[in-house]
Amino acid sequence: MTEPGRALSISEPRATTTTGVDARGALERHAHLTELRRMRDLCLVAAIAMPAFFGYDLLFVAAGGQTDLALLALIRASFASYYWLVVARAGRTLSPISPAELAVHRWLLPTSLMLAIAALSIETGGLTSPYGASVILMPCSLLTSARPWRDAVPQAIVVNLVYPVAMLLSALAFPAISAQLHEPAALFDLFSNVALAATVTLTVVIATHLYWQLRRETFASKSIGRYELRRRLGRGGMGEVWAAWHAGLSREVAVKLLRIDAGREADTIAAQRFEREVRATVELSHPNTIRVLDFGTSDEGLLYYAMELLEGENVAQLVKREGALPPARAVHLTLQAARALGEAHARGIVHRDVKPENLFVTTAGGESDFVKVLDFGIAKSLAHPEGATLTQTGAIAGSATTVSPEVVSGKEVGPPADVYALGATLYFLLTGRYPFETNSSTTTMVAHLTEPVVPPSVRTQNEIPRDLEDVVMRSLQKEPGDRYVDARALAAALAESSLAGTWRPIATTSVSAVITRPTMPPTDDIPTRVEAARPVGD
Repeated sequence: MTEPGRALSISEPRATTTTGVDARGALERHAHLTELRRMRDLCLVAAIAMPAFFGYDLLFVAAGGQTDLALLALIRASFASYYWLVVARAGRTLSPISPAELAVHRWLLPTSLMLAIAALSIETGGLTSPYGASVILMPCSLLTSARPWRDAVPQAIVVNLVYPVAMLLSALAFPAISAQLHEPAALFDLFSNVALAATVTLTVVIATHLYWQLRRETFASKSIGRYELRRRLGRGGMGEVWAAWHAGLSREVAVKLLRIDAGREADTIAAQRFEREVRATVELSHPNTIRVLDFGTSDEGLLYYAMELLEGENVAQLVKREGALPPARAVHLTLQAARALGEAHARGIVHRDVKPENLFVTTAGGESDFVKVLDFGIAKSLAHPEGATLTQTGAIAGSATTVSPEVVSGKEVGPPADVYALGATLYFLLTGRYPFETNSSTTTMVAHLTEPVVPPSVRTQNEIPRDLEDVVMRSLQKEPGDRYVDARALAAALAESSLAGTWRPIATTSVSAVITRPTMPPTDDIPTRVEAARPVGD
């Protein structure tokens, strides 16, 4: 029998259970190799087609076109040599193409194709050259990778500007092309080619976006290792959480999947956070901390971890449904969370996103009002301070309603930051309101830094014992040194309060948990939210 709260390792035949670094590396290699193969195939087509269409040059001359065949051959050979170089580089194993080099080729391939068409057009008639119509095929070279439209649009705009800009600049060197700028028919040909190329580009951008989206959702009908995905509990900008069946255990678990495209800064940060969330959680064995059962990388390169599937609702939903809680119940719930965080602090782990949404109230062993602390996705290890850098520039780790002053001011973050956040959560339980509530997250965070806290007894009709209010107010001091040193000290203070142990939970009807990942906020924080749904059959 596994001890409550202790991590359970599950053997997976299809998924490699490995360290977080290896898992992230496997994901990045998978994405890189997939894009590299696409790039190689497109360059191979271009390398073959460029000299092959010299036959078209011969037909052009035979039909009366005035041009220098040797110059056309030189143009084709020059660009074809670049494509053959990429094909050769893509096949090397001793010194393979790096992601940075691949990103350069991703831009050079469509750009060079447009330049080749422009060069051939300049030599074969300028704006009225029949070669100009070829630009409508060039945007297809943007299909080197599946990307969201926001990433594809900048490159698409640049690629589409290459041909018209090159033709207009050529008018400075060639009088014949300069004269064409005053001919409506020639300008119409230029406009038609550019418009058609833009239309094809738009189609390609939509296609790459749909393919990217489809690839992100391919796991919807698959299994991850021995986990059979049954129903999606929630989704967000980076990941999804599914209820999954593990045949070996004959039980349902919750499987969190991270779907990213390696190479993007936000996605790389998300992968690192995902890894850190797993590593931080599996180190903890407290029964009030969510249990991680397994972690690995799927055959498709998806990072995932399995955790216990909970039934219940988070504290934010509980207060929304019932209003401010009786102080004894608030102490009962907060004390459990403080003890769980106390273990994390003892192991050098700071949660950094303690808030009502990350405290889940469930039933365990017949005991109701049992708290589980969720989401160590932006946790910081004091033993590895480099983890604090895993936010984008200008981002603040945490949530505006419970963030500590030192986080807002960018100072060093330690266990007192969690004490402050848990104190703000206790304040919320007692009053139904946060210590500071404004119309924007920015002003709320500034209030944490500058405004005094109104005692909770002033903002609720419930009678709050003086010793409990003192605990809350000490936890919400502006200076970290004026608070409890860590969650263990806060738990000890709560355990000594007059209401400790006076709450007797009663049996409640459970509600099924729906764990979701909301769309990525501007700060790039990825909080886990747990929403309640009515049980099946109600």
